[in-house]
Amino acid sequence: MAVCIVLTQTMDAQINTIQGQLRQFEVVAAMRPDTVVSSEKWMIRDFEFQGDHILVLTWDRNPDKCVLRKINTQHGEIDSLRLTEKPNAFFRDVFHQVYLITEKNVYLVSDQNLSLYKVKEDFFFGRIYPIAERVDSTLFYSTYTPRKPDFIYLDAQLDTLHEIRNKHLYDLYYSEYTFLPFHVKTEIKRRCARSGESKYDVAAELTGFTNSLWWENLYSPMLSQNDSVFIADHFRDSLFVYNASGALLETYAMEFHKQKGYAKEILCDEATGEWFARYLIHGRTHLSAIGRKAETLGNTTKLHYRYVDKVKVYKGKAWYLYRPFESRQNSYLYAESLH
Repeated sequence: MAVCIVLTQTMDAQINTIQGQLRQFEVVAAMRPDTVVSSEKWMIRDFEFQGDHILVLTWDRNPDKCVLRKINTQHGEIDSLRLTEKPNAFFRDVFHQVYLITEKNVYLVSDQNLSLYKVKEDFFFGRIYPIAERVDSTLFYSTYTPRKPDFIYLDAQLDTLHEIRNKHLYDLYYSEYTFLPFHVKTEIKRRCARSGESKYDVAAELTGFTNSLWWENLYSPMLSQNDSVFIADHFRDSLFVYNASGALLETYAMEFHKQKGYAKEILCDEATGEWFARYLIHGRTHLSAIGRKAETLGNTTKLHYRYVDKVKVYKGKAWYLYRPFESRQNSYLYAESLH
């Protein structure tokens, strides 16, 4: 009995000694992202939502030779279609129809079965692609092109609603022609007389300015909510609010785009109506909720993995592609809760 007492006292002393050496720390529960689509045989190149289903572009040996797959709500494959053309990107219009743009053609992806219907390029890029947003049956348009220092948002009557311009880039762009040699200017004028092009556009193309280190594509998106459209003008540091008739309702000062790591992207959750500004800080993607007055709401989610790709927000979750660095794992599609 005495022996037992001695052992008990000794163990208590050891435990007290260990407890005295430990510092207090907080245990935080962290939910790992859900693996939505994965395979040991193929990689995922891109994905898009189509109603309750997910469309994924996959490849096994050559990233340009893809298979289009449809995934259901239980994360199971319900159909697949091997593509004969190199895919470039998905495009989702304001009516939630999904298109597949390939190297040669544009296709509408049927929402009934996994079928592709060819769309004439002049119709797609002339009538569908320019639609920036809609409020009920009212459509708003954009003249945006990647290699211009300005563009215009148009109302339903195709009148100018709002102009987006990078003033510094604009001045540089239109000065390219000014400093060209006389014989080059003469040749450009002859070309423009035949084609109807702008001499400034031709000069910027000829000098390679739009492909230089000084060039940056413009980003100032239009977003819709209820009966209004919002234009986040990154160059005037303001959020402009217009009604369906094109009348300016409010203007709010905008600061979130000046914060460190801003990735020049506002993600909109079509299901919940929430907006998120995307930031990239030390390889980690942060999604910060923003309000209808361009204010930061304080709800920020740091995604679990580093260097994720193709980030989208849908139904209160962040969806993205990820493949561990120097890993044999293929790229998977993950979903991570934002609340």
